[in-house]
Amino acid sequence: GVVYWAPGLPYPGADAFAAVLKDAGIDWARYMESSIHFQSFQVIQQGIEQAGTLDPEALNKVFHVATFRTLSGDVVQNEAGLGNTRSYPAQVYGGELKLIGPKDLATTPHIYPSVK
Repeated sequence: GVVYWAPGLPYPGADAFAAVLKDAGIDWARYMESSIHFQSFQVIQQGIEQAGTLDPEALNKVFHVATFRTLSGDVVQNEAGLGNTRSYPAQVYGGELKLIGPKDLATTPHIYPSVK
């Protein structure tokens, strides 16, 4: 399958994300999609910081031209507002989720067939 984030990815925000999960009592392994919500928070926070205002027009401009650093990598949006949120291929080995791609971030190779 794919995940939007996994432990060990080299992008900013993993510690803050872990703290939010702990405070909320959320087990990431049971709610892996929770990371995409945190990415949205990171984009919104950085957008407000870069715009320096809550003015909707100023924010809209920033959201369409800036690059945002998130725990899953850089996020940019096109003129229509469509973003490039990344997902990463993963496979479960012995009950643990392991990244299998991209090659430079993989923690283990893809095993096929994965079930004997």
